[in-house]
Amino acid sequence: MEEETTKEERGAEALALLADLLETARRAMRIEFRLLYLSENPAESGTKWYALCITKDIVSMDPFDNPVGRRPTNQWDDCELKQWLNGGYPYKFPQRVRDRLHYTDVGRKNVRIFPLPLRGAQVQFRDDADRVARYQGEPEQWWLCEPALSDDYVMYVGRDGAIHKGGWPVRFELGVRPAFWLDLNPL
Repeated sequence: MEEETTKEERGAEALALLADLLETARRAMRIEFRLLYLSENPAESGTKWYALCITKDIVSMDPFDNPVGRRPTNQWDDCELKQWLNGGYPYKFPQRVRDRLHYTDVGRKNVRIFPLPLRGAQVQFRDDADRVARYQGEPEQWWLCEPALSDDYVMYVGRDGAIHKGGWPVRFELGVRPAFWLDLNPL
């Protein structure tokens, strides 16, 4: 009879798998990734492990929404950036990592890849300096997925790492820093 795996052993296995998955993605995509949060969720079948990750730096400069034939939106559910991040972008990940991208609710939609929401940007970094991200070696602004007060503005993180709740126009190009949850449980 096999011994049951302890919670600590399962946690160590989850961390080892996370390190392996992020290294696999780094090598294939030539992008550095960062762990923001390791989630340990109790379940009937034992503890479930998930990791919230983000690219260390900005992967592209894109508008949040720049539609043809309709008014631009500051709503994550309806923007072009969501379509890109959850359409072709996941296929940049190696299959082994792509199989572990966990669907999560962001806005009203269930997605795999997303810009961080405001709360994530506030609590998953130590301070403004920790939020600074670079594009081609220089600090750059990056999108969050939260609408600002104006209809066509979205919250963002500035070059100095400060969060700007007043937003930036959705048609302007700001940095895209994809975040995602990885399922670290046995398949």
